[in-house]
Amino acid sequence: MRFKFGKNWKKYSKLITNERIKDASNSLKEFFEVENFDNKSFIDVGCGSGIFSISACLLGAKVKSFDFDTDSVECTQDLSKKILGKSISIEKGDILDSVYVKKLGEFDYVYSWGVLHHTGDLNSALKNIDNLVKKNGKLFISIYNNQGIKSEIWKIIKILFNKVKVLQPVLILFFLIFMKAPEILFKFFVKRKEVRGMAPVTDLVDWLGGYPFETAKPEYIFDFFFKLNYSLVKLKTVSGKSGCNEFIFIKK
Repeated sequence: MRFKFGKNWKKYSKLITNERIKDASNSLKEFFEVENFDNKSFIDVGCGSGIFSISACLLGAKVKSFDFDTDSVECTQDLSKKILGKSISIEKGDILDSVYVKKLGEFDYVYSWGVLHHTGDLNSALKNIDNLVKKNGKLFISIYNNQGIKSEIWKIIKILFNKVKVLQPVLILFFLIFMKAPEILFKFFVKRKEVRGMAPVTDLVDWLGGYPFETAKPEYIFDFFFKLNYSLVKLKTVSGKSGCNEFIFIKK
């Protein structure tokens, strides 16, 4: 059982404006603490809609992208032609395929937002992504926070969302009202934008449907990459709540 991420991103791609591209670009600059990626290599692991691959390209990077989902690959191709006037280097690929990953080479910047915990084998995904990072290269990953029993309950909701199609509209409406609407209203009143250029409803469907589903505590991710000789550059947690903890490591 696997959620159709690519179909969701194709719907979102119709909402992508120049302003959303700008927001995504600004988030990359903030994450990696750079003004541009001029003459640097960048790989987007699990590119989804392609918005961050395109943003990295606009910031001057030599971009390579891949995704397990064929719809995501097509979405990225179409969006890059629309925004850039050309198709970027994008292909279908699996981060769990160690032979494939090693053939890709090493990159200055490795980016993977909310992808590795949806592969069905988080440990192997973490191990394989290390092969993509150059010495002194930076790795950005975001991983679902482990909330114990709450995470197990979310897993059940996700399974129901994927298996019982008739429940999907009900679950979307319920969580839109009681989870997403308060967040949207708060951001409206404090005039805070979606910092990554994302869309609330698209994110909600991605969250409810996102299966396979694994989580990890921040210290688990620390230990995993410290043993591979990485240093932590930046950390942003969700303070024990649901959502993704964000990590930036540098490979020593």
